[in-house]
Amino acid sequence: MGTGGGTRIPLWISILALASVQIKDFPPASKSQEVTIIPPFQNTLKVKAGNPSHNGRVCSTWGNFHFKTFDGDIFYFPGVCNYIFASNCKSPYEDFNIQIRRTMVKNATMITHVIMKLEGAVIELTRGSVLLDGKSVQMPYSHMGVSIERSNSYMKVSAKLGLTFLWNEEDALLVELDKKYANQTCGLCGDFNGSPINNEFISEKTKLTPIQFGNRQKMDGPTEQCADPILPAVVVNCSSEFLCDSNEFTVLGDIHKCGLTDTETCLKGIAVSLSGGQTNIVIQPSGSVFVNMIYTQLPFSAANVTIFRSSSFFIILQTTFGLQLQVQLVPLMQLFIDLDPSHKGQTCGLCGNFNDMQTDDFKTTSGVIEGTSAAFGNTWKTRADCPNAKNTFENPCTVSIQNVCVPPMVYIDCGNATADVVGAGCQKSCQTLDMECYRTHCVSGCVCPHNQVLDGKGGCIAPEYCPCIHNGNSYSPGESIRVGCNNCTCRNRKWHCSEEPCLETCSVYGDGHYTTFDGKRFDFEGDCEYVLVQNYCGQHGMNQGTFRVITENIPCGTTGTTCSKSIKVFLGNYELVLSDGHSDVIQRTPGGKMPFQIRSMGIYLVVDTTVGLILMWDKKTSIFIKLSPSFQEHVCGLCGNYDGNGNNDFTTRSQSVVGNVLEFANSWKVSSSCPNANRSKDPCTANPYRKAWAQKQCSIITSEVFAKCHSQVEPNEYYQACVDDACACDTGGDCECFCTAVAAYAQACNEMDICISWRTPSICLNAQIMAKYANMMNMCHRLHQYVFMKSVSGQNGMMGVCQPLATMVEILKPLMI
Repeated sequence: MGTGGGTRIPLWISILALASVQIKDFPPASKSQEVTIIPPFQNTLKVKAGNPSHNGRVCSTWGNFHFKTFDGDIFYFPGVCNYIFASNCKSPYEDFNIQIRRTMVKNATMITHVIMKLEGAVIELTRGSVLLDGKSVQMPYSHMGVSIERSNSYMKVSAKLGLTFLWNEEDALLVELDKKYANQTCGLCGDFNGSPINNEFISEKTKLTPIQFGNRQKMDGPTEQCADPILPAVVVNCSSEFLCDSNEFTVLGDIHKCGLTDTETCLKGIAVSLSGGQTNIVIQPSGSVFVNMIYTQLPFSAANVTIFRSSSFFIILQTTFGLQLQVQLVPLMQLFIDLDPSHKGQTCGLCGNFNDMQTDDFKTTSGVIEGTSAAFGNTWKTRADCPNAKNTFENPCTVSIQNVCVPPMVYIDCGNATADVVGAGCQKSCQTLDMECYRTHCVSGCVCPHNQVLDGKGGCIAPEYCPCIHNGNSYSPGESIRVGCNNCTCRNRKWHCSEEPCLETCSVYGDGHYTTFDGKRFDFEGDCEYVLVQNYCGQHGMNQGTFRVITENIPCGTTGTTCSKSIKVFLGNYELVLSDGHSDVIQRTPGGKMPFQIRSMGIYLVVDTTVGLILMWDKKTSIFIKLSPSFQEHVCGLCGNYDGNGNNDFTTRSQSVVGNVLEFANSWKVSSSCPNANRSKDPCTANPYRKAWAQKQCSIITSEVFAKCHSQVEPNEYYQACVDDACACDTGGDCECFCTAVAAYAQACNEMDICISWRTPSICLNAQIMAKYANMMNMCHRLHQYVFMKSVSGQNGMMGVCQPLATMVEILKPLMI
């Protein structure tokens, strides 16, 4: 049941960035119970009780999974397993242990089973039945300090040890303890320490959510494997105003934190909407499948979809229009999507637009390309009240939300609302105005007044005043930004951008770190001369090219790592050799004007050519090549083919697209006598004594020093490359390797018009460049006004047309990197 030439996408990788998103409109996990829909709280974070009752000695639970601890904190935990409600856990002998289990009965949550261990005796309570040590007892009962009685409205168990238990035999119970048990309890009732700072929700200095806290109290039977509760999800559809022009299908992933930090996330549910919401399918981690909210046994087949189990680990969903979902259940839920090529260019969402151009996969509904996965992922949230995911590095911060309505917002209580009330489930924000909402029931929570939406800052705003978002920053209507070489203006929440063709960059730095013109990153460590870029490509181009750039790599460590130490530029009848910090021009045949200019700018040597090529060299191991758009699809080499699609950049000299980086890179050797490169060993594994130093030094990339750039350029890949280089350079020059790696990230930031002054006398600022540094420090922002020469068409050459080029600011502020 394959899809031919479709593309398989591991969705779970794409959505890990949304660590804080919790979407809640599907039924709770259930195995054999009757399927019902329980409206959950707006969120699951704990709310401080205003006036704790019973002198702080009572713990209770009632209604739809509501709990109040001994210390007076109220929280929501939708668990349907067996849980320790309260126990005497901090003494050598356990005086008491109370366990409860909830079940769904006729569309309501009911407490159906209670186990009480009181001084060695075991009492089991169910509705209409009382067992003591496995034997039925008649009430009232009293023996050995334990009494059990039933009235018209509740069942009561009292123990002389200092415990009173009341249960209405339906949805509510409470336990009152003697104060002698203070600070000696565990379970859903908390630690009974009277502290208002909620110690039971803190573990190893990390704040727990009620879901995490409640799951820790689960007590499965000997053969039981009860599933933890999951927060349900809501299905949305892409708006026809932007990337998607139909509502044929929508696939939604429900992500939750599954650890103690925001970066530990798991896929906890999948929803599929077909034919504009006529068929809605939910697949849960337990393997339960719901079709239009009805529990469905597999295999299932309808007019446009078939669902079956291919094994005990996988569920397959196959449609008649070329969409296939492969859902892995064990050991963790994962989703793989196969889509028929007929849908190319018609999709939107976290999986991209399926147009074979990797460089615009982070394009958002507002019309611009985001710089980081977090900024992109946040645009695809389906719930306006979910917090934005953050870029996190070594020390991620916990995101919290307080369940408090701030005026002019009002709280909608679905328990007291009429049937036509929507509630908070479809509350719109500026970012979700284009999202449709498939509402299954009312969701309680805070909403904005009529004709207003959430503004993303905790308030409400009229839709016409909504800002535009780019890389996590808000811009008011009428404001303009620069994206690449184009200007974009905010109008009606959308970016309206000029469409000037921009020069793209290929970069090589440090220990063989490459980024192609189309943005594909790879590492290659070959000890030879290689073609970086040329326009002698294919059978027809071998005799019609105009330029070639070659790099020579040599070893820079004992682990097999190599660095670029020499560059050769062939242009017309001239050859330019850049090596050992110097440049040499060789005229191979007489005649002709020299087709390039060479200038030294700070730590860089810049080569400006007449054919539409600019080359920047730091006189050591970093090379940046910019090409005019006129060369798109007409170049080849290690820098790729410059066609906007990074997926085919591994095109060999023989024009074959391969998947192996060694096969690709070895094909671009200049000399066939040079040996093929092999995969080298991990430098930090080979030199473990350097790893701690490398990590400490390179952490500057993810530190506050570069904070302004983190939302624009993802720092993690640069940080890892820095660590590898700092470990690898073990034959001298280790600081040079480190400085080059950090400078590469600074260069990427400067490409986004973000100037970072990161060099200090103790970090990569030696005496040779210090004299120039003082004069350059104040130039950063003024350099954005510099006019650099470029050619859009390529006909007049780079030195023939003058035009602002903000992305070349890096040339003029070289000491900033």
